[in-house]
Formats: sequence, C-alpha cells, structure tokens
Amino acid sequence: MANGKAACRIVKEFLVDDERLDLGPDQAEDGIGLNVPDYVSPNAVWGCVVSGTDDPSQVECTIAALEGDWQKKVAFEVIGDDKLGVKVTLPDLGLYRITVQSDYDPFVTQLDFAGPDGQDHLDD
Repeated sequence: MANGKAACRIVKEFLVDDERLDLGPDQAEDGIGLNVPDYVSPNAVWGCVVSGTDDPSQVECTIAALEGDWQKKVAFEVIGDDKLGVKVTLPDLGLYRITVQSDYDPFVTQLDFAGPDGQDHLDD
C-alpha cells in the first residue's frame, strides 16, 4: 500500500497504538455497510457509499485525519435501493478514518490512505 518512509511510519504508529485502535463493533449482517476506496489521491473526487439504508436523515458520517485537526462531516444522498452516496475529497497526504453512524445500528469505520497522485496503489 505505502512505499514512502513517512507513510509507513504513520501506518505503523497507527497499528501499534492501542489508544487509536478503537475500530468499533463488528458490522452486523443486517446493519449498514461502508464502501470506500483504500487508496486515493489528495483533492481527487471519489465516492463514499453506505448500504443498508435509504434514509439520509438517519445517517451521520465524519471523515477525520489521523494526524492533525482536519475533520469533515458529509451529507449523503439516495443513490439507489438501500444505498446512500456522497462525493468526497481529502485535502492532503495521510491516513483518514471514515466513520458512519446510523440511528439504529452500531457505527462502521474504515481507513483511507491519501497518497501521491499517479502512485500505483498495487505496487509492492
């Protein structure tokens, strides 16, 4: 995923830091799902999709940088049967946590890495 020394350091620190390892409960089979890419470029537009609901008023999403104070709340729109979506951009290189909470299910969370533009995220 990450080749740069700084990016590897950030990922390593995150993975071994017990205070940051609050990943939330397991996603329930009947709960909401979260679908985001693992690797994006800063300022590139990408889609964040929540499945399992078609009511945007019952879902809250926060995207936060793991380093620094950057945080953003996003509002979803209905994009299909039991699917919500929103277009997102991340401002800088780094690791970000996307957290989605519905009124009736446990929250789901996923990490997203914003890396250099043009980097093949499948390279070793």
